[in-house]
Amino acid sequence: MVLSLPELKQEAYLQWETLLLERGVYNPCPLSFNVGEAKGERLPYTNSAFRDEMRRYGDLRRRDTWEKAAIQLTAQGVAQGLLEAYQVIGYIVSPSYMNCPIRQHYGERLIEAMFQFPEIIDLIRQGLEQVYTYTECDQEKQLVTTFISKGHQLPGLGSLALADRRAPYPLSSRHQ
Repeated sequence: MVLSLPELKQEAYLQWETLLLERGVYNPCPLSFNVGEAKGERLPYTNSAFRDEMRRYGDLRRRDTWEKAAIQLTAQGVAQGLLEAYQVIGYIVSPSYMNCPIRQHYGERLIEAMFQFPEIIDLIRQGLEQVYTYTECDQEKQLVTTFISKGHQLPGLGSLALADRRAPYPLSSRHQ
């Protein structure tokens, strides 16, 4: 099952709005969580600043434009610090971790898009250190353990190993 076009537009809008809010950038429209649900659902159609910015992803009449926008904005939000580092690990290894529709429906494309942002490697490194060090991260540690036990490898571990010249954290016996 794929997201409907209105759902894609709404997800792209929420990610765009969150990025603006996190950066302290002025949004000419009221925030979607400050207006009623019906008005909030119309904002992707009525906010001209949003629509103008989304044109960089393509023709607004095309579904692939909205997929690109939602994926890219979600990837940017995750990679540029909207989540704690340990949460990034949970987000990567489990599509249902944050209940994010874009992660659930566009998993591989989203993960690939996250690696367009150089800061994701440091977030993964920090996240793995947190997951394997702090008891508060037991849920994420279990998710990583399950992920690896199914034969998967965390994306970017090759870059991580090259970056710090050590073996990738979850595959090292010292962390198991």
